[in-house]
Amino acid sequence: MSTKKPAAPGAPADVTFADSLYASRSLFLASGEGLREFKVVGHRVTVQGDDAEALEYLAGHAELQRLEG
Repeated sequence: MSTKKPAAPGAPADVTFADSLYASRSLFLASGEGLREFKVVGHRVTVQGDDAEALEYLAGHAELQRLEG
């Protein structure tokens, strides 16, 4: 049985969003001169809690809902 390791002290907690439409897809965010990719796997996409740009993008997406906990 595997156990989840606690985050290192001071490390930002991950934030997960549920995708109501797709079980698997890639979402792209224009960032600077490039693109950032966020992969939805099993109806979920997770980013670091201190990534303000990603959080704003994902929170504004109509088909994603932030999960608490």
